[in-house]
Amino acid sequence: MTRYLYIIIPIVLFSCSANKDIVRIEDIENPTDSTEYIIFIDESGYDSWIVTNAKPMWYHEQPFYHSWNTIYTKEFNHKVRTSSFDHPFNEMIDYDQTIDYGIEVEYKLYWYFKFIEEKYNIKLNISSR
Repeated sequence: MTRYLYIIIPIVLFSCSANKDIVRIEDIENPTDSTEYIIFIDESGYDSWIVTNAKPMWYHEQPFYHSWNTIYTKEFNHKVRTSSFDHPFNEMIDYDQTIDYGIEVEYKLYWYFKFIEEKYNIKLNISSR
């Protein structure tokens, strides 16, 4: 089953509403009866950061990205629920570990968490490293 993944960074949406999700993963209809996923990352500086800091997508396999995204998402969402952090911890990330999002979505999400750690000097789940 082939998945076409489109990574879209909506810059205009940020200026339209302050309550938009920073990270959003959506499925879209596909006429070939396969599911496609799109990740929207609306974080200032992420585009340029990933180009200059991320390793190539093939550097790790999809299970690597998936397992780390599961850990990072749980910690990220925990911080949203329990902490007094503001940005970037103001919206939960809807990530279902039972779904195969494909390597492109997993890759972009993994590097988003790395970006957050560096930009805000916050470590996500230090105990599992």
